[in-house]
Amino acid sequence: RHCVIGAVAGKEKNKVPCGLQCRGGRYELVDRMGMRFPVVGDLYHNAHIFNCRELCFLDELNALKGFSAWRIEGQFCDIGSLKEIVALYKTGRDQVLSGTEYQKDLLLEELSKYPNSGFTKGHFHRGVK
Repeated sequence: RHCVIGAVAGKEKNKVPCGLQCRGGRYELVDRMGMRFPVVGDLYHNAHIFNCRELCFLDELNALKGFSAWRIEGQFCDIGSLKEIVALYKTGRDQVLSGTEYQKDLLLEELSKYPNSGFTKGHFHRGVK
């Protein structure tokens, strides 16, 4: 077990644990295209790497309607915005499950009002090799 953030950013790079150097700071990995991926350390010194763009599946709700539970990553949102984003997903899910008109364009337009660095579907259609 090794704290990657503490090893790079810590003052005592050979000290384990890192003294929680990994907590509270803002860290990123930058890929060859210049895209910045947030890296967040947890209580156990694990590094969690997040996508550089927000995941968005509002236009894929028909494909997701069979799932009984969904998870929205919201740690980079303020609580007010997160509540509104969750409400958008709930509205779309209710529309899809009830068979009423699924207004995905309207939902996507509402979602675009929140600051972000763009949207992605990750590997939703591509899979992982």
